[in-house]
Amino acid sequence: MAVIDQKRIAVNTLLLYARMGLVMIIGLYTTRVLLGAMGKVDYGLFGVVGSLVLLFSFLSNSMSTACQRFFSYELGRGDNIELRNRFTQCFLAFILIAVAVVFLFETVGLWYVRNIMECDGRDQAVALAYQFTVAGVVLQVLRTPYMGVMIAREKMSVYAAINLFESLATLCAALLLKVAGGDKLVFYSFLMAMIQAVSALLYYGYGRICCEECRLVRLNGKGNLYEVFRFTGWEMIGTLAGACKFQGVSLLLNPLFGNVAVAARTVSQKVYMSVVKLQDDYFKAVKPQIIKSYAADEMPGMMKLLFQSTRFSFYLMLAVSLPIIIETPLILNAWLKEEAVPDLSVAFTRLILVNGMIDVFSNPLASAIQATGNNKWYQICMGSTLAAILPVGYVGIRYLGWSEVSVFYVSIVLSFAAQCVRVHFVKKQVGLDVTVFVRKVVLVIIGTTAVSASLPVAVHLLFGENRTEMQSLFVIAISVVWSIATAYGLGITRSERRSINGFISKMFNRVICRR
Repeated sequence: MAVIDQKRIAVNTLLLYARMGLVMIIGLYTTRVLLGAMGKVDYGLFGVVGSLVLLFSFLSNSMSTACQRFFSYELGRGDNIELRNRFTQCFLAFILIAVAVVFLFETVGLWYVRNIMECDGRDQAVALAYQFTVAGVVLQVLRTPYMGVMIAREKMSVYAAINLFESLATLCAALLLKVAGGDKLVFYSFLMAMIQAVSALLYYGYGRICCEECRLVRLNGKGNLYEVFRFTGWEMIGTLAGACKFQGVSLLLNPLFGNVAVAARTVSQKVYMSVVKLQDDYFKAVKPQIIKSYAADEMPGMMKLLFQSTRFSFYLMLAVSLPIIIETPLILNAWLKEEAVPDLSVAFTRLILVNGMIDVFSNPLASAIQATGNNKWYQICMGSTLAAILPVGYVGIRYLGWSEVSVFYVSIVLSFAAQCVRVHFVKKQVGLDVTVFVRKVVLVIIGTTAVSASLPVAVHLLFGENRTEMQSLFVIAISVVWSIATAYGLGITRSERRSINGFISKMFNRVICRR
């Protein structure tokens, strides 16, 4: 049975890219509006509150991964009855998770807000913003089973449409701050909770109307539910570690360096999240195919897709990250206005993008492990590696005099170590040939990156520090074009190049020539 559908991957990727392009533009402009309307301090406070809430949402993120894994697995087996059972199991599990999340928010999270967080005299406003943000996250938790079915069935057009609605609604909320009276931090947090409520209703409505498995059924046994919770329980370790790595840094910077440092961190996160959507959206179209291939016991096809998706994901990230890393000051000043750019934003942005290019390897390798369902020791080893960023960063800053940027260097080193852990477990559980993976993926990526960076960096140095804006724009254009050309010429196989040429030719004939 042929499970891997390259055409469907390509179509879904194009849909997600169309969504991503609009969402990226809207998101970047929204950040500019927010920073101008709220100011650096309130924007930093909102960033800390958001990071705290996202840190404690590791429960729902773990269950989301489990949902997509089990849904895709049952679809790969062609078992629609078991798929309905899985949906019911996941929905009941998410109700329990919502209760647990609220408990964590109202105990540990509230204690941090009241006793550790630096609020700059805005304690009451921060407390209200925190509660509204908690409400929004609970709504996100409850909608996740419906979103999981949508992604597993590869209904990317609907997913893209709802995501676009969220971005437009967020922009409208930011624009309202310019004319709204009262406390803008509280008002914006309230609007974000309302947006999540509408989004949850859209997912629920589509699932009930268009997906027959999105209906609760009577469960006849506890065995499968135990399997879901067992997988999710181990997945939580890795998800919590990832949250510590990504969100925990803001919680570390707030009491040690203040809200302006957090504002710079939040700006760098916005840039990173906009860039990472490129490869993340591509992989959303690929991940269900990897899991379905494993479920159908098509291991050669799965390995081919694993290698291909790792390289393609990296090149997508490289094409956007490289020009931003080279011309970060110009891009941030044009985006946020020079006087509004928080200190350290340039350094934070460059380092988080370098870290992001290392993290590109995570999705394909982790999906291979998730497909097996055997994630216990993988999550223990990988989670302990990533979670080390907080204790190492705290000790370094508190007792060794490290600067704010030190935590980013720690994160880069630990991310590299985590990739080694992932490769080891994919070899052990799926049969990955590490020598072939290094030769066909890692070394190819390193060579392509070196060649891609050579020309734009040389032009950048040739123009010097006093280059004009037009010269900087030329460097950006050279970076994008040269990295894409290098990836096409050096970074992919001959058969992949033929497939890309055929797909482009087919799309050209369909759109331009109307054939």
